[in-house]
Amino acid sequence: MTEHTNAPAPDPAAVRFSQLPERVEPHDYVESVDVADVPDPEMGRDPNTEWMLKHA
Repeated sequence: MTEHTNAPAPDPAAVRFSQLPERVEPHDYVESVDVADVPDPEMGRDPNTEWMLKHA
């Protein structure tokens, strides 16, 4: 009499991570798009002058 054993199902994570992803060259992960200027945090006002006028 022969015994039949069921093989366990492969782990999905083991299948997913069994191969490395494609290689990424350094020039591909350096941002090459010009960025916009950062907005002025004081929005054109002088906080020191406003403080002096408020507390004078």
